[in-house]
Amino acid sequence: MGPPPSAVQLVPIGETIRIAYASVFGQIGLVAKTAFLPFLISAVLIVPSLAARDSLVQVIIVSLLRLVPYTLFGVTWHRLILLGAHVAPPVVFPGWQRRHWRFYGFALVITALTTALVAVVSLTSLGFTGGGPEAAPESAEVTLGALLAILSALLVALYFMLRFSFVFPAAAVEETYGLGDAWRHTKGQGLRLMLVMFLALSPVVLIGWMLIALVVMPFAGPPGAGSVAASGGVIAYTLGTALGYLSLALSLTVISSAFRICTGWIPGAPPPATGASGGDTPFQEGP
Repeated sequence: MGPPPSAVQLVPIGETIRIAYASVFGQIGLVAKTAFLPFLISAVLIVPSLAARDSLVQVIIVSLLRLVPYTLFGVTWHRLILLGAHVAPPVVFPGWQRRHWRFYGFALVITALTTALVAVVSLTSLGFTGGGPEAAPESAEVTLGALLAILSALLVALYFMLRFSFVFPAAAVEETYGLGDAWRHTKGQGLRLMLVMFLALSPVVLIGWMLIALVVMPFAGPPGAGSVAASGGVIAYTLGTALGYLSLALSLTVISSAFRICTGWIPGAPPPATGASGGDTPFQEGP
C-alpha cells in the first residue's frame, strides 16, 4: 500500500500556522543548530556568487551549489518535524546520504520548472502590459508593466512550487513518493497553501525589515565611509541570513504539517508483511 489516491483532508489554515510557530519558536535552539553548517556554506558562496554575475556558466554552477545548504537544512528540519527530535535529532555536521540526493534531485527539477515558468509568464505579461522591448525605456508604463510581470511570474512559480512541495518531506523520511503523488494530494489546495505560507511568513518578513532599518541603517554612514559601510554590510548579511533561515524553518514546517495532514502519513508505521491483508502503513486513511 502506498500513498492514498487523493488528499484525505484539506490543509487547516489556522492549525497549520499554529503548529509552524510552536515548532519553530519552541525549538529555536534546534533551528540554530540545524542552520549552522548551511549558514557557513552560504557565507562561503558569497564570493563566487559576486564573481559569477557576468558568466552564465558560473551563475548556473553557483546556483547548483546554493541548493546544497538548502538540502542540508531541509532534510534535517523535515525529519525533525515529522519524526521528532528524539528520533531524528539535528547534528551540527550531518553526513550526505541517499535521502539528500533525492531531495537535491527534486529541488533541481522543481527549480528548473519554476524558472522556465517565470521566464514564460514574465515575457507574456510584459507583452500584455506594454512593457516589451519595443517600449521606451524611460516610460512609466514600462516600469509598471515590468513589476506586474515579475509579480505574476512569482505567484505562478510559488503556486507550482507548493503543488510539488510534498516530495521534500517525503524524500527526507525516505518514503516512496513522487511528483505525481504530490500533485494529486495538493489538488484544489494550491491557493490554500499559498495563503497559509503568506500568513505564516508575513510577520517574520515585516519584523525583519524593521530590524534591518533600526539596526543596519545607523551603520550605513555617509558616502565614502568605507569601514562603517562595511560593518553595516556584515551586520545586514548576518541578520538577513538568520531571518532567512528562520523563515525557511517556518515554511518547511508548514509543508511538513500539510504533507502529514493531506496524506495521512504517520511515523513509525511499517508496511504489512508479504501476503498480509491489513496492518499499519505509513499512509493512513485519515490524519
